[in-house]
Amino acid sequence: MRSHDPTFDVEVVHTTQSSLRPDALFDLLADPQGCVTWHEHLDDVIVDAVDAPVGLALQGAEFHMRGRMRGIPFRSRTVVLEAQRPSAYATETEFFIEHPRALLIKQVCMERYTIDRADSGSTVRYESRQLRSWNTGALAAASRLLQKVFDRFLATSITRRGLRKLLNSAERRGAVTHV
Repeated sequence: MRSHDPTFDVEVVHTTQSSLRPDALFDLLADPQGCVTWHEHLDDVIVDAVDAPVGLALQGAEFHMRGRMRGIPFRSRTVVLEAQRPSAYATETEFFIEHPRALLIKQVCMERYTIDRADSGSTVRYESRQLRSWNTGALAAASRLLQKVFDRFLATSITRRGLRKLLNSAERRGAVTHV
């Protein structure tokens, strides 16, 4: 992923640690059903259903999800762009907001996890890029401006908090499944 691509609204790159071995972490990240079984999301995101076969979603796989973000229904389509066990996992997800008065109507999120072995588990480099499509009109224009302010000051910390929740969930799940 290129840094500072002007076509993306938000780009976050963060490196952190996980207590899981790279292969165990990869297997959890590549499990779409994990979104409804073990993956803890940020407080305002609820995943209702994932339409994917049981098991790992590897390169080229596509799966769909339904849920709510701040109470507003969404559906998504995810394509796995890269799956090199145990070192890299990348996806592109299109979120479609399903509300008749939605200002934000679509968001594309590209995520990439690079996983390296560390002394006590894994070092994870997480890259995220997001692009948003907005409805038309004055209220949507004002919302775009507010979103830019939000992105500038809060998006990085919220993305990092979401990553930490994901890794904490994976570590709890990994402790149960790899005992």
